[in-house]
Amino acid sequence: MQNIITVLYRSFIRNKNILIEGFWPLISNIAGLVFQVLTIKIVTNFISTDNYGKASLAMGILMLLNTLIMGPLMVAHNRLYFDYVKKSMVDWYQKYFKVLIMKGILIVTFLYLLIAVIYYLGGNSLYITYFMPIIFLGLVTPYFSERTNYL
Repeated sequence: MQNIITVLYRSFIRNKNILIEGFWPLISNIAGLVFQVLTIKIVTNFISTDNYGKASLAMGILMLLNTLIMGPLMVAHNRLYFDYVKKSMVDWYQKYFKVLIMKGILIVTFLYLLIAVIYYLGGNSLYITYFMPIIFLGLVTPYFSERTNYL
């Protein structure tokens, strides 16, 4: 175990670029966290704290949909971005990806509304009640996530 730690420590000492390059993902993660906290603060302005538990159920549905739909888009973005940097086509790629992200957001919105209507027809109005703040959260989160990936 000591050998592994020693090898890793020496690797970091020799290659200072690792520390410099690791700084940007750290900043990106911190910015993503800040935006998530801000969006939760915004949502709680629409919803009383007593109903926050119910709202968290609705947010859970949204996060599930975001994970299934937007997650793969963001992974693809992280994979392809630097290929387009090398080709000097970043501006074109960012415009294309914004359109793609908006399509993903529309799909997530449609699926959430479909789930909300199904539950409403079944007698549970929870997901319809929180539709607007939840969709606002669904619109803001992927956009800011994409914007803060490569500051």
